Amino acid sequence: MSGPSIRRLYYSSGEIAEIAQIKPHILNGWESQFPQLKSVVRGGRRLFSPGDLQTVLKIKELKDQGFSNDKIREILFPPKARGSKATPVAEIRTRDGEGVHANSGWIAWVLGELRDILKALQR
Repeated sequence: MSGPSIRRLYYSSGEIAEIAQIKPHILNGWESQFPQLKSVVRGGRRLFSPGDLQTVLKIKELKDQGFSNDKIREILFPPKARGSKATPVAEIRTRDGEGVHANSGWIAWVLGELRDILKALQR
């Protein structure tokens, strides 16, 4: 049977920890150490986007190579050019009133999914 692949909208913190082969408390620490890594809490569960999963896997790879958190931040999230102002964190509200941070990767991922759907419909 062929068809479109099923893509995940989110991963639980336990799933992320299992995929990355780290302990859940390590993920908690990384979330506080790397502000770009942001979970969304729904129903008491922390959920991560596919982009967050990729970020965790990159962090894990760099940690395994012996890089410090400061160096990882520098590699993965380079500071903006001097003189430019920091981009404010945008937040949107979902239909159920939950806040989703625009810099969490969710919006970019959803836009990519919508583009894929549009391409499929145009065929």
